[in-house]
Amino acid sequence: MKKVNRGVIYIATGDKSIKEALYSAKSLKLKSPQLEITLYTDQEVKERGLFTEIIRIPNIFKDTTKFLGKIKILQNSPYQKTLYLDSDTYILEDITELFVLLEKFDIAMAHAKQRNYLKEISPRYRGGIPESYPEHNTGVILYKNNKIVKKLFEDWERFYINNPVPHDQPGLREALWKNALKIATLAPEYNLKRRDLPKKDLKRWRIDQLRSKIKIAHLHEAYKMPATISYIKARNKNIDNWRKNRRKNIILNPIPLNLKIKMLIEINKRIYLHRFYPISKNLKEISPLYYKIVNRIKEHETK
Repeated sequence: MKKVNRGVIYIATGDKSIKEALYSAKSLKLKSPQLEITLYTDQEVKERGLFTEIIRIPNIFKDTTKFLGKIKILQNSPYQKTLYLDSDTYILEDITELFVLLEKFDIAMAHAKQRNYLKEISPRYRGGIPESYPEHNTGVILYKNNKIVKKLFEDWERFYINNPVPHDQPGLREALWKNALKIATLAPEYNLKRRDLPKKDLKRWRIDQLRSKIKIAHLHEAYKMPATISYIKARNKNIDNWRKNRRKNIILNPIPLNLKIKMLIEINKRIYLHRFYPISKNLKEISPLYYKIVNRIKEHETK
């Protein structure tokens, strides 16, 4: 069967992942409606209109080979040029220009800032590969369907199986090192992670230094973070205004304080309560954090 020139693929298993994929696909259709979308899943999906094709695969992720199903699916993309997106992504701008990269490169990904650096568990992580060689985040992968990339994925699968680190990124790092292919590094705004957002105050948002609009947010359960998405959208709009009027002395539209507070509560609640404490819907349990955030923002606003 002849492959379509370009498209996007998602992999989703379980109710939560399906919900994330639907939320992400809706945002993609809104911003890049011309792109075809294929969903690989082990579930029945009611909202079929979002996808060009839905491919049912039972037991995509088995307990013993968590990421193996993902790697195998990437090898068999129905597109000549593929953009793989994790289900927990959200598209904020048109991203079709990404495919232009594949005119010069074989694959494109963003760096993984938090690497799976486990020397004690996996000496092979450093074996023969300079420590300066980066690890790439596998939540957003743009790639060609050619022989060199197929060889890369085959090696990735093999290194993943043989690597005791229970994650797919160290194996990909090793496969990239072993294969001579052209790699493009995506700018940070194409894979905004939660750690790039402010945890306690707005002065620590590293992504603000870029003066670039966020194109793809990579946020676990983004559908539960409406204020955070609204904040990023408002920030993107301000950057548009700044670009159009940077020769003029203009004041950008201030982002409402209430929205900032809601966003920071969402981020901190997701990070701290969900990771270190029992999940709770009782707002009283996060009230000290709430007031701490409010005071920090007010201090920042008055400076």
